[in-house]
Amino acid sequence: MRGHWYKDEAEAVELARADNRPLVIDFRAEWCAACKELQKHTFSDADVQQSFERFVLLAIDATDDESPTAKALLQKYKVVGLPAVLVIDPSGRELARVVAFTEPVAFRALIDSAR
Repeated sequence: MRGHWYKDEAEAVELARADNRPLVIDFRAEWCAACKELQKHTFSDADVQQSFERFVLLAIDATDDESPTAKALLQKYKVVGLPAVLVIDPSGRELARVVAFTEPVAFRALIDSAR
């Protein structure tokens, strides 16, 4: 995947606010087949990559959903299952949420409409 995926939530949120750009948060896990499909087929798509250019990208590893950090972020963003991809505006308001594998065309349409 092209594009820089931040791993630190606080850093990514601050950058989104400072640059006045929306944030894409991808909650992923090694055991999540749909998460891997999103990464392999959707996030790697050239058109999706182009749309990602206007976002700050954040990857949250929830493989160990019992880790204090993962638990806190899952609760903060009200994520109850994976996959979960959220689009958040610079002020912190959720604009869109994907909770299943989504083909590139549909995914791009969703994130492009989140303004």
